[in-house]
Amino acid sequence: MAECALNQGFGDAGHGLYIIHSVVENAQQHKAALQALKQGSRYGSEKALISLSGKYRGGGLGLNKDKERARCISKLTHAVRTNSDLTFPDLDERCPPIVEQPYE
Repeated sequence: MAECALNQGFGDAGHGLYIIHSVVENAQQHKAALQALKQGSRYGSEKALISLSGKYRGGGLGLNKDKERARCISKLTHAVRTNSDLTFPDLDERCPPIVEQPYE
């Protein structure tokens, strides 16, 4: 159901899927959690953006730390707080990876 909601543009569903997938400690689930966070972030979910920024800042979900990307995503979070209608379909272009990641 959450996947359906995410596919229909409900960004907070991405955050919910991230929580579900991040419970299991394996690379496949971590990759699914990351993809859910990124999709939710593209739809402008503040929760997803905050979590995604934190994962790059701290190296969670098996990611390598990328503080520059985390900082960029944090700026998008602040923008969403000002205008909740914002979306970022070009998230990876706006905040490109600086550090090579295991499954991106």
